[in-house]
Amino acid sequence: MKICVASFVTVLAALVGCVGFLEEAGLATPRAVASEYFESVGGGVSVVTASRTAFLTIAVKENESLPSGSFVEGSFEDPCGGPLILVSPKSGTQEGVLIFESGDISCLRPSRSYECTVTVYSDNTKSKAISTHRQLIRSELDSRWLEN
Repeated sequence: MKICVASFVTVLAALVGCVGFLEEAGLATPRAVASEYFESVGGGVSVVTASRTAFLTIAVKENESLPSGSFVEGSFEDPCGGPLILVSPKSGTQEGVLIFESGDISCLRPSRSYECTVTVYSDNTKSKAISTHRQLIRSELDSRWLEN
């Protein structure tokens, strides 16, 4: 029995190590992240089949009230390598949930994660960031599939 328990613990430790390696290598689905003001509650790649377009989305829930007068902005890594895509939040269907959408994007590649960031600034001048929430969104879509 002691050998079985020891074997189980060894295999479990190896699996945990494997998951960590896969996450670091970008080969595993990113885990939801929590930060000072937000918790990721959804996100991914969305496809509009009628227009053959795709966009990144992240939904965050406030886990603490934002400071009075603060300004919130989302940003998405541009899969084409351009500058960050900056967006304003949309209100979610649940109270305290903010949704950020990148707008139409191309250059998505399968098995690749893209960084989405939600930044809280002290005010709308955006001169002082007071908190940053970072979440990876994994794509299994190759946007070349949307072409013709």
